[in-house]
Amino acid sequence: MTLIAQSVASAWQRDPGEGESRIGRLLELSQSALAEMRALLFELRSSDPPPLPTESGVPQPSITRLRHDGLVAALSNHIESLKVESPAISLDTAQYQPQALEMEIALFRITQEALNNVMKHAAARQVVISLSTDETAVCLQIEDDGVGFEPTKGNGRSNGLGLRTMQERAEALHGRLEINSRPGGGTAVAVRLPLVNGDTK
Repeated sequence: MTLIAQSVASAWQRDPGEGESRIGRLLELSQSALAEMRALLFELRSSDPPPLPTESGVPQPSITRLRHDGLVAALSNHIESLKVESPAISLDTAQYQPQALEMEIALFRITQEALNNVMKHAAARQVVISLSTDETAVCLQIEDDGVGFEPTKGNGRSNGLGLRTMQERAEALHGRLEINSRPGGGTAVAVRLPLVNGDTK
């Protein structure tokens, strides 16, 4: 929402129709954020899954879609919501098997944060997301062709609050997150989360 809001004035000066389109997109995102917040508040009061939003024309929140339809649908929904302001994003989930909700939420939030970083900092033209399951773990990789950065400080941990949060989400599920990047060389985020007793949901 912030990125679109910052671009409205310049877009309007170039083409009022484009400016109006971005304002419409901003309204859609605000309605979706409100619907997602309502769903999260519902979860605090009930152990039942939150109801799907029924307001006509209001985009379904990605986290709500995840709880009802699974990770692949949620990621597809989130990518669709970014298409106005983001680089080209491709998603490969052909080798993925659905997992427990806790793991899928972590994978979704890590992807969400990684894409947020790409949009804010990378100046990328393309992002490739691949999600797969092998005999022992779920693997997530997010690669972009952007400007890159120096991913670690002297203590070996990722710098920046968003990157640390991604790392903590992986570690909370006994997994690991690796960030490979260099200035001018793009960025690859790789996550590996072990399966619980080898079971999927």
